[in-house]
Amino acid sequence: MPAPSPELRRAAERSVARWARIGLFAYPLMAAVLTVTTDLWQRHPVVLVAVIALLIALAAGRTVAVTRGTDPYIFLLRSLASVGLTDKDVSIVLLQHPDGKNALVDKQVDAWAGLDPYMAQAELENGAILFHRDADKNSWGILNVREAFAQENPQLVERVLATYERGRKWALDHPDELRAILVKAAKLDDKVAAKQLTERTGLTYSVIGTAQHDSILAAGETLQKAGFIAADVNVPATVDALIDPQYIERVAKKLASN
Repeated sequence: MPAPSPELRRAAERSVARWARIGLFAYPLMAAVLTVTTDLWQRHPVVLVAVIALLIALAAGRTVAVTRGTDPYIFLLRSLASVGLTDKDVSIVLLQHPDGKNALVDKQVDAWAGLDPYMAQAELENGAILFHRDADKNSWGILNVREAFAQENPQLVERVLATYERGRKWALDHPDELRAILVKAAKLDDKVAAKQLTERTGLTYSVIGTAQHDSILAAGETLQKAGFIAADVNVPATVDALIDPQYIERVAKKLASN
């Protein structure tokens, strides 16, 4: 990744001095930098990426709310690592997701690594700005089962997966009804639900493929570097052993034949 130009670096530093807050998800963010990078995106996307990297680097020393062990936590670690930082370079405040959002809104922390629907609420209802998002660092939503249970009860496992698969396909075919269900079940504002579903929810995958494998592997390696997984654990071999697509593959074939 090329280093940002001196002009862009100075613009970012002026904005930091002005707003004095920075993070993956910040409340009063660098408006000047956002204006510059929005204009540059079509012509200079690589420069924009470099500026975002600079903003992440400037997070060093600031307070970041996050829930340990969750996707946002892994995303935070990977984002920091992308610019040569670790969790030791920021002051992590461990809070549950809704409490992290509230801490950001109340300006008790400088930044928050969060998830929906709280993230969409913070944007739409509280003026928070999401400045760093990288879908490739998403660790996906995966169904888990004990290996012994799956081996002893393959029909039950496949029944659950078939129900999920029918629901996934229905959701893709009925986006308005899906949004209405989410609004009612989670007691969300319609605009919050729409943002969550249309911008940050992907329902096109059903089988754990290469993208999901690589993301889980990267998450495991990040957690190992951070000391949460023992150094002698073979992370690649562990990931390979944990992923077993045979059940969903059989389900997909059965549903396709019906």
